[in-house]
Amino acid sequence: MIEESRYGWKAHANQSLRAIGRSVDIWLYSRGDNGLTVVDSGEQMWTYRTIREDDGAQLEPSMTLNDEQGRALLDALIAHYGAGSDLRRLFDDVKFERARGDRMLDALLSIAQNTALRIGSAA
Repeated sequence: MIEESRYGWKAHANQSLRAIGRSVDIWLYSRGDNGLTVVDSGEQMWTYRTIREDDGAQLEPSMTLNDEQGRALLDALIAHYGAGSDLRRLFDDVKFERARGDRMLDALLSIAQNTALRIGSAA
């Protein structure tokens, strides 16, 4: 679960099934010289605690959201930050591959039509 991030902070989400139905557990943390700084959500405010990675402590999620809350948060983050550059690149790649597939299909259909005409005229 602990990975490096280009932003210094890392968010990890994991789907879980609880009594409230489908939900998502979210961890927010950052690695520093003293260990992991973990964000804990409290009743009134967020708190930060630092733990050592080698002490075997079980990290509790920073927050747990039901599916509707998680999707609302996702929509708000996408609206604020826009689709990530990786996602935009993926869509561009898909559009390029689709166009390439369309050209290949057109060529195959043309070959099939020409072959059918030749067979039909030879009969």
